[in-house]
Amino acid sequence: MSVDNIVSKIIGDAELEAARVEKEATKEAEKIIQSAEGEAKSLKDELLSNAEDSAKQQKERIVAMAELEARKELLGEKQKLIEEAFQKALESLINLDDEKYQRLIEKLIIESANSGDERVIISSKDKERITQEFIDKVNANLIREGKKGELKLEEKLRDFKGGFIFKIGRKEETYTFEALLKSKREELEKEVAKILTVIV
Repeated sequence: MSVDNIVSKIIGDAELEAARVEKEATKEAEKIIQSAEGEAKSLKDELLSNAEDSAKQQKERIVAMAELEARKELLGEKQKLIEEAFQKALESLINLDDEKYQRLIEKLIIESANSGDERVIISSKDKERITQEFIDKVNANLIREGKKGELKLEEKLRDFKGGFIFKIGRKEETYTFEALLKSKREELEKEVAKILTVIV
């Protein structure tokens, strides 16, 4: 075989080998690209899923905060209305004419007296309309109710809007308008809070 033939054969074999290597390299490159594309898609799907979860959680947080804010606002409005209503109720009680006021106080005393020999503390504002003479009339009704009917007015007056305080020894029972309305208000506010918890 001549030198030219040998060279031609070597070149031909080299070209075939180069073509084979190139083909295998191309296949390997395609595999790597496909694998990378698969990983990229998987990563993309994961990122999208995480983004969707994050967006959903963010939306839920925003909705929850909005609901809480609405509940607070509604509760605030309800409390404001309750405050106004009880202030008006207190003013109405204080401003009753003497006859109606005395009837109310008499009813409260008769309902609240345990033995009928309590000491009655009144407001300085009531010294003209809640007198011992008035208390004597109440005592007569207490006797008809089966109680002692020995109530006495305390000489020392207190500073409150209206109503009275019973003194039994060292113990006191408060029936002032402020205390009675406060008790009712606390009950009402609890009911309002329960309702808001359900409807909001």
